[in-house]
Amino acid sequence: MDRSPSIKTTRNSKIDISSGKSSRFKYAVANCQGWRSTQEDAHLIICNFEENTSLFAVFDGHNGPEVAKFAAKYFPKHLTRNINYRQGNIQRGLQEAFMALDELLLTKEGNDVLLHFREKSAYKSTKPIEINETSQPLSYFTGSTAVLLLIKNDIYYCANVGDSRCIICRDRKPKQLSKDHYPDLIEERERIEKAGGIVVNGRINKAINVSRSLGDHWYKRNLKLNQKQQMIIAWPHINVEKIQQEDEFFVLICDGIWNSINNQDLIEFISKRIDHDDLSNVCHDVIKRILSPTPSTDQIVGKDNMTIMIVKRFSFDSNNKFDPSTSNKI
Repeated sequence: MDRSPSIKTTRNSKIDISSGKSSRFKYAVANCQGWRSTQEDAHLIICNFEENTSLFAVFDGHNGPEVAKFAAKYFPKHLTRNINYRQGNIQRGLQEAFMALDELLLTKEGNDVLLHFREKSAYKSTKPIEINETSQPLSYFTGSTAVLLLIKNDIYYCANVGDSRCIICRDRKPKQLSKDHYPDLIEERERIEKAGGIVVNGRINKAINVSRSLGDHWYKRNLKLNQKQQMIIAWPHINVEKIQQEDEFFVLICDGIWNSINNQDLIEFISKRIDHDDLSNVCHDVIKRILSPTPSTDQIVGKDNMTIMIVKRFSFDSNNKFDPSTSNKI
C-alpha cells in the first residue's frame, strides 16, 4: 500500500502460493513482498465458514503488518459473535463486526496482540522496527485496508474499507463489488474536513491516502465525534448481489496489483488461462507480469506488496461448518 513507500534497492521476488478446494469452490492465493522492506499483507479463506456460507478476505497493512494480521486472525470469530449476523441481518452484522474489531485494537488485550505481531515481524525483518514508546496503543500508528466477500447461499456480501478490491468476472467482464475509499471523494472529504482534517494531493493531513481503514486511530481521536464521523472510519461499504449464472470467478486484490494492471486487463488475463491452467500458476503469472525488475523510486507501480486471490465457483456443499470455538480467544 502506498502510504510513504519504503522501497529497497534489492527485491524479494519470492512468490508464496497456497491453494485448495471445497465441493463449492477452488481457489489459490499468491503474495509477494516485492521491493518493500516488509510484507504487510494478510488474507483469510474459510470455504466452510458456516452452513451454506464461505468467507474470503484480503487485508493490506500500512506502517506495519500488525493490523492486517490481527484482522485476518480475529475477524471470523467477531462476525459470528454479532447478534445481527446471527439473526440473519448479514449486512448490519458485517458493519458492526468491522467497528467492533476496530475498537478491539484499542484495548490492552488487542494491543498486546499487535505488539506480538510487531516483535515477530521485526525479528524477520532485516531492519528492526522500533515500537513507538508512547502511552498510545500501536493502532494509533498502524492500520490496514480490508476487502471481504461473504457468500451465503446464492448471495454475495462484499464489505470493504480502503482501496483493496473485490472483482467478479461476469460473462468475461469485470464487475467491481467493492468501493475505493479516497479522501478526494466528496462524501469522504466533507467528513474529513468536518472532523478537522484537510485533504492535500489526495492525502489526509498530507499523510494517508485512504479515508477508511482498520486501525489508524490517530485520525479517530476527536472526542466530540462518534466513530462514524472521524477523519478516518472503519465503517465499511457493503454491496449485496445475487450470484448470476454468468459469474465465472472472482478476485480479491490489494492496490499493489491493481496499480499495475486495471480491472479489465486483469480479468482478461485470468480468463484466458483459468480453463486450462492451474489457479496457482495463474496467480503466479499475474504477479510475475507486474513485478518491477528495477528499484526506480520515481513510481510505485510493480514495487508494492502484492496479494491476489482467485476463487472459481463449483457446486455447493453445506456439510461442513466453521467452529468459532476453535478460533483463538480475544
